[in-house]
Amino acid sequence: MEILCEKVFDSNWNGKTLAREYKEYDVDLLRFIYEERMVAPF
Repeated sequence: MEILCEKVFDSNWNGKTLAREYKEYDVDLLRFIYEERMVAPF
């Protein structure tokens, strides 16, 4: 989870919790997975 918070949710992470008002975490996570897969395909 720390890696995701640092790489994906950095702008909405205060070091302890995620911003509740931000509603696009699912989109950010899918974008991160897609980009990582394109860099290092299975």
